[in-house]
Amino acid sequence: MKNYEQFALLCEHILQLNEASSISDLFVGRDGKHVPGSRELVKALHAQYRLPHDAVYHAIGKISWTDIKAHNQWIFFRGSKGIAALKTVNNGEYTLVAPRVHMNGEVIIDSMKESHGGRALAWIEDHTGSINRIYVSPSGTSYDKTKARQATKDADSRQASMPLSSATIAKKFSPMFAKLLTQTIADVKGMVAQRMKSGNYSAAKEQFDALIKMDAMLDELDAKKPLNKTFSELVGSAIACAAAYHYPDETQISRRVGLEIYLTHDAPKSKLIRDIAQGEMKKLGTVLSYFKQLLVYIS
Repeated sequence: MKNYEQFALLCEHILQLNEASSISDLFVGRDGKHVPGSRELVKALHAQYRLPHDAVYHAIGKISWTDIKAHNQWIFFRGSKGIAALKTVNNGEYTLVAPRVHMNGEVIIDSMKESHGGRALAWIEDHTGSINRIYVSPSGTSYDKTKARQATKDADSRQASMPLSSATIAKKFSPMFAKLLTQTIADVKGMVAQRMKSGNYSAAKEQFDALIKMDAMLDELDAKKPLNKTFSELVGSAIACAAAYHYPDETQISRRVGLEIYLTHDAPKSKLIRDIAQGEMKKLGTVLSYFKQLLVYIS
């Protein structure tokens, strides 16, 4: 189980990296390359200045200094020679951060505090050159921030009222299940080739049939389509097995019908789902382990 716990933690880290790159992907030129230093800038803002990984930005042509002062999120400035970021800390005080790229390719992150708007703009243009694009977060103004807080509160309220189920886990962690499916598909392809080579065509056909089903599940997960019935049953059964593993005094596996595994008591299953939804990656690792084991039954 330990390997799958580590796999779950690794996937969580990868997801965070993907979220971080979604901002730096704004700064890609027509040649398909990132503005020099932009990745390092975004990474520094995430690590040192708490730029949210799920922050959303869009480009605008210009912004007044009055709006900059009222904006309480990071603003990115892109110019003819580079990129810089500014955040209003207090009304009239600014935090400035920008990459400085040396001739050898080394990137140094410059930063400073400034209380004078003119000097702040001069510092930005020293790093960016002539500014040609500005990126802002729609949640940055006080008015939009209030709406965002209310929307988040409403969403949390709706989520809290929704019953947790296997589908909740399947949807929330679908990228992790997709990565595990990708690994398993590669393994099974190798096994099919070995069985064909040894002349064990019957076993090869069974594994090939399973391979087709796994491939279909992966395609639907990648396309974000409604959950595949087979996939849903596998996740539900993996959760049942994990519940019996973590709470052996409270429930046991009673029977298996097709892909579905039933417990003597379902309460521990709901308990496990709630624990995973609250971030217990160790228990998610157990679910992933059983998920892979159960894949052999889909042929």
